[in-house]
Amino acid sequence: MTSRRRTHVLAVLSLLLVALTLSSAPVGATTRSVVVDNMAFSPSSTSVVLGDTVKWSFRELHTTTSDQGFWNSGNKSAGTSYSRTFPDAGTYPYHCTLHPDMHGKVLGRMRFSGTSSQGYTVRWSSRTSTPSTVRFDVQYKRVGVTSWSNLRTGTASRTTTFNPSGAHSYYLRARTHSGTHTSSWSPSITLKIT
Repeated sequence: MTSRRRTHVLAVLSLLLVALTLSSAPVGATTRSVVVDNMAFSPSSTSVVLGDTVKWSFRELHTTTSDQGFWNSGNKSAGTSYSRTFPDAGTYPYHCTLHPDMHGKVLGRMRFSGTSSQGYTVRWSSRTSTPSTVRFDVQYKRVGVTSWSNLRTGTASRTTTFNPSGAHSYYLRARTHSGTHTSSWSPSITLKIT
């Protein structure tokens, strides 16, 4: 193989590696901003797409600390920031350890794709693999019914097909277990099966 051909092959392999790396990033992932100032998190409620990052920008001394133990920024002074990615569905309340009256929450909704006639694929994690310490619970209920039913419990799966028989609308929600930490249930999504 000539030197020129070898260089060409290496360049093509490098481009393929970059493409594979980029394709593993969550589609549409972005950074959501929270300003920490005047004894408040603004906004106090932040909705994220699975895989989004939340960046807290501090304008005075505070912390962002998960109520459920998922993260703790430690003391952050004015002009500093703290970021955390949210790959998994759930509701994640947090507070400032220095000022217990300061509260916020991150809302990670499930995603879905498909059609009402063919069924839906529902996703509750943007991860490409599930660590051994992470598990998920997924529930559904038909609109008009008061109790939730388990779709998956303690699963390592990140997605499933949802295609119940009969023409009804359903709510779905999920929560995440990571080690000893458990999120609250995610805000529900609504799917209509025809």
